[in-house]
Amino acid sequence: MEPTIYSASAHHIRRENIDPDALFILSKLTRNGYLSYLVGGGVRDLLMGHIPKDFDIATSARPEEIKKIFRHCLLIGRRFRLAHVRFGLKVIEVSTFRAGDTNEENLIIRDNCWGPPEEDVLRRDFTLNGLFYSATDDTVIDYVGGYQDLNKRLLRTIGNPESRFKQDPVRMIRLLKFRARFGLAVEAATWNALESCKSEITKSSPARVLEELLKMLESGASLPFFKQMTSTGLLAYLFPRLSRHLQQEEGKEIFKFLETIDLLIKRNKRRKPDRSVLVTALLFPLIMQRLPELATQDKVDFGHLANTTHEILEQL
Repeated sequence: MEPTIYSASAHHIRRENIDPDALFILSKLTRNGYLSYLVGGGVRDLLMGHIPKDFDIATSARPEEIKKIFRHCLLIGRRFRLAHVRFGLKVIEVSTFRAGDTNEENLIIRDNCWGPPEEDVLRRDFTLNGLFYSATDDTVIDYVGGYQDLNKRLLRTIGNPESRFKQDPVRMIRLLKFRARFGLAVEAATWNALESCKSEITKSSPARVLEELLKMLESGASLPFFKQMTSTGLLAYLFPRLSRHLQQEEGKEIFKFLETIDLLIKRNKRRKPDRSVLVTALLFPLIMQRLPELATQDKVDFGHLANTTHEILEQL
């Protein structure tokens, strides 16, 4: 599979917007004889004119080889073996190119089969996240048509969308995440696959789902995201009570809280509210519904309130 190569004059990525520590890793891997690229959301954000929050790297070096090159390196994960290269409190994630996608519909359980970059890209979710940036010659390498999709502001899965969503149902949440954050259109086949596969979301890791939801509460785009999670029915499979509430008149209060949170985050991106505060925006109205019931009791203390909150969480 031959890629399309975009030179610096075509893609306009500014090198000064790339984390110098990421450039250091890329340079050192290259000097040690390994192929290495900036990948994923970092490349996407740079092409869209945003400063990326994270700079992820993919390389032909195996995890153990990466660890030998970088002294402050920690290997993590069993299912997805990764290297975390540390620079003080900052961590840059370095992964090894994976082998090609089999396009099966089974959940991905293990993914430590190494391969070339043209196969690794087939493991990624959407075409706009499947672009590689080479710091060696300042080019963008595109195996999947992601550069053109990005110019069209179009979300499209890499490969068959139904198979991709069944392999990893969290990709459906990520689809709505990118749509909410960037105002992107969705390719028809990809959108139809989300509609037909949304019940698969219950097979996802609860920890991964929770992390995606928390990240969206911190994104400044939580209002459009949770509106889409509700309208598509994805939220109903994950948190049916919250979904029902958001579809009622009382749910407008939660949407107002989310709108306020988004405004606060956009005004001060460096200092985001604590995650516990963000989650409260979703739960507080539900707790308020139960307060009249608690008030009928002879004696109410914080223990009663804590128990009520726990019950609501269990029933979400």
